[in-house]
Amino acid sequence: MGQGLEHGHGLKDGQGLTLGDLAPLLEARSIAVIGASPKLGSVGHQVLVQLERGGFTGSILAINPNYPDMLPTLDQPVDLAVLAIANRHLESQVEVALAAGTRSFLIFASCYGIASNGDPLQVWLSRRLEGIPVCGGNGMGFLNLTRSVWVCGFHQPPDLQRGRVAFISHSGSLFSAMLHNHRHQTFNLVVSAGNELTLTQADYANYALDQEETRVIAMFTEAVRDREALSRVWTRANDRDVPVIVLKTGRNEAGAASVATHSAGLAGAYAPFVAFASAHGVHLVETMDEMMDTIALFDSKHRPTTRALGTVHDSGGEKTHLIDLAGELGIELAAVGPPTADRLLAVLDDGLEPANPVDAWGTGRASPEVMGECLGALADDPAVGAVAFAVDLTTEEHSATDYADIALKAAAATEKPLFVLSHLSSAVDPVQARTLARAEVPLLRGTATGLRAVAHLLDHRRVTKSAPPVPPATLDRWRLRLSQGILNDVEALELLSDFGIPIERLHRVPNMSKAVELAGKIGYPVAVKAVGLIHKTEHNGVRTNLRNAESLSAAWRALRTLELPLAIQRMVPGGIEIALGMVNDPQVGPVMLVGTGGVLVELLRDRVLIVPPIDHAAAKTALGQLMVGPILAGYRGTDPLATDGLVEALVAFSGLVHHLGDQLQSVDVNPLVVHSTGLAAVDALVF
Repeated sequence: MGQGLEHGHGLKDGQGLTLGDLAPLLEARSIAVIGASPKLGSVGHQVLVQLERGGFTGSILAINPNYPDMLPTLDQPVDLAVLAIANRHLESQVEVALAAGTRSFLIFASCYGIASNGDPLQVWLSRRLEGIPVCGGNGMGFLNLTRSVWVCGFHQPPDLQRGRVAFISHSGSLFSAMLHNHRHQTFNLVVSAGNELTLTQADYANYALDQEETRVIAMFTEAVRDREALSRVWTRANDRDVPVIVLKTGRNEAGAASVATHSAGLAGAYAPFVAFASAHGVHLVETMDEMMDTIALFDSKHRPTTRALGTVHDSGGEKTHLIDLAGELGIELAAVGPPTADRLLAVLDDGLEPANPVDAWGTGRASPEVMGECLGALADDPAVGAVAFAVDLTTEEHSATDYADIALKAAAATEKPLFVLSHLSSAVDPVQARTLARAEVPLLRGTATGLRAVAHLLDHRRVTKSAPPVPPATLDRWRLRLSQGILNDVEALELLSDFGIPIERLHRVPNMSKAVELAGKIGYPVAVKAVGLIHKTEHNGVRTNLRNAESLSAAWRALRTLELPLAIQRMVPGGIEIALGMVNDPQVGPVMLVGTGGVLVELLRDRVLIVPPIDHAAAKTALGQLMVGPILAGYRGTDPLATDGLVEALVAFSGLVHHLGDQLQSVDVNPLVVHSTGLAAVDALVF
């Protein structure tokens, strides 16, 4: 400890750093451990142990003035200063390290407290260390297994092997749990990001993408602190076809703040993040077990050739169980062709159906040859994109059927994903599991989590996005107008029209006689609306289906009592009412919404959230997910409605949100009436 410093990562002394350059942190060649200790079990001792255990070959400075065999203070530049000290010492030791020329920091302490200038300690640290890579605080460190840099203040297994998966966690406990997994899952980088003083998960993910060996990125996320950076890195991962798997906490909508518009109220706390992730091709999981199964599949080099699954079983009951769950998850089970059926028929016992899924267990037996041929037949079928050997991988005292060996031989004979799905995770035989891991044949542990992982594998795709073009003059005009304040009802509809969304124009008129005159020109029936009133129906601020001057005059007189400007609008033909909306989510930014509209919008909660921009295919997919979708397409003999026009309107609305979303808080278009010959937005609110 204390030998000469080395700078082997291509950085020049004195060179300025950007937060995109994490080499001084994650590839440090000189490390000062401030708060090092010989005391067993202490963080300061464990940091030294982990560095040695990980095979670190750079220089280490052990610093603690309380021990004579350690350095009293840091007085020379290092790549990384590890602060294994309490909160009360952070401020002074950060100043010492900066004065010595430290290029990056790792902080274990919580960073709670008050700095000497009166600021919260975390705020002081963020400002003082701005522009410098800092891991933590309130984290457990990181392990860069590729570079043999293990900087962690807590015990980790000594026999960790280098892999191809990067795991970045806001939870320190899960950081450690992943490293202690008994599934033989390996990693190249594992980071406990903590409270992200200067580095966010996006920074670590971006570094992981720079590593050629990274095949999968997994993230446990509590909050999004830099939406634009996360969007950029997820886009980069998508472009490189590196799957990103995320478990996001805070999915409960009970804590969502109530807001003025329908759209924001419908969005909820978690739904915008789902839309944001989907727009980037990110796979969202609900449990860590699902994450581990999904990692296992994507860590394999093989990708499905179709979006349909083939499965081989040794139990009719478990086969039915899988069919049930696959149906609930929307997993397509491949319909195999006649040549495959003939191959199955040739080896299966009488009474067993030669079709997918395959129950290969006959009269109390299922030889390796039968199982292997069934797996091979499915793998060779062009309709099958991936194959699951869905058996219980239990420990057997004497068995002529070694399922691990069968799976290995079948996997070696195909370029398609072929994996073992064991129905009960707690019954997996460790010896067979180790055999599969060494051969890199994925083992999924549990029917439900395993099938969810399969769904992610089959649904994996590269996402491409482009915004519909908008004339620059139109953008400039509306950016200027939005900067001047909230739009009124008339302007809100004009905004939609300028972006290509059909509207029924709202005419603001000064008095009843002008209203009657205008109604005669545009044609009855008409509606009268109070301008500037949110949720007009609830506040009795609208009268509809006025068919003559007398009914219009009566409605006018009734609404004048609201003491608001009034406007008239021609009634549109009856049809299905759709709601379009936009919310500017504090974590993920502008998100658009499409759903069933009208007065039942909140009751039905039939909606889909999407991050713009979207193309026509995405618009059609969104409409197909709505309960009202079959009605739009024509249900039980009814005429189909103007769905092509509705698709165009969704694409156009996505362009509006994409281009102007940074200036908008929320947008409500409700209703957008879709009928057999066209569609029109008749009411809109823009904030």
